[in-house]
Amino acid sequence: MPGWTTPVDWLAKPVSYKVTRADLQTISDDLAAIALPIGIDLQAPGWVAAPETWVYASATLFKVLGVDVSSRYPVGTKLSCVSAPGNPVQYFHVVSATFTADTLITVTGGSKYALPATIVLPRYSYATNPFGFPGSFLYTSTQGGWLGTPTESCYFAINGGELTARLYCDGSSTTGATTLTLPIAVSDLFPSSSIYQPCMVIDNSGAATLGCVAISRSSATLTFYRDMARTAFTTSGGKQVCATITVPI
Repeated sequence: MPGWTTPVDWLAKPVSYKVTRADLQTISDDLAAIALPIGIDLQAPGWVAAPETWVYASATLFKVLGVDVSSRYPVGTKLSCVSAPGNPVQYFHVVSATFTADTLITVTGGSKYALPATIVLPRYSYATNPFGFPGSFLYTSTQGGWLGTPTESCYFAINGGELTARLYCDGSSTTGATTLTLPIAVSDLFPSSSIYQPCMVIDNSGAATLGCVAISRSSATLTFYRDMARTAFTTSGGKQVCATITVPI
């Protein structure tokens, strides 16, 4: 019949192809040629190569000179870089990004990571879990109402516009007001003036009971109370707080 072809039964006549190592390398090279011009590094899934130079200013601050790229780095954006090719990767979250003459980007890498004096291979990511990025960061809180240096264990993780912190602190009381800090302040756009969540506390070396932790809009300071009525701690004796809190940033 003109214009028609006989259908092929592919199951009855299987066709096999041999793919060589050279073929795979060609495919890999072709994909890289497509990806690299738009900043995607196939060797580091989930990351995008930053198109500008990051200039070191401090262990937690870098600059992008003469151009406003603050919109590329909203609070919580994941970052990575090295001091030289082959050196350990450093990981961070953006704390703030502002522009005057230069873009100033403040970051936190918790207690483990610090910006190197020479920043090489800068990358950023909005992905939930880009290659190599830590699931959480250990950090050092600023304490208030404690005698000396209490025993502390504080971790944080950021997912999208939310920060989740797990905090434990154990020591002796000097004042009723008891505080710890987060690494990033609560968003000033949060509709409520304060956030309250239950937590575990020990007051005056007593038994563990249900307490309360509170934080206000635009603040990074958590205030702990010995009960849900928001009663201050005793001003002496042992005290302990243990909390997991999630806040918008």
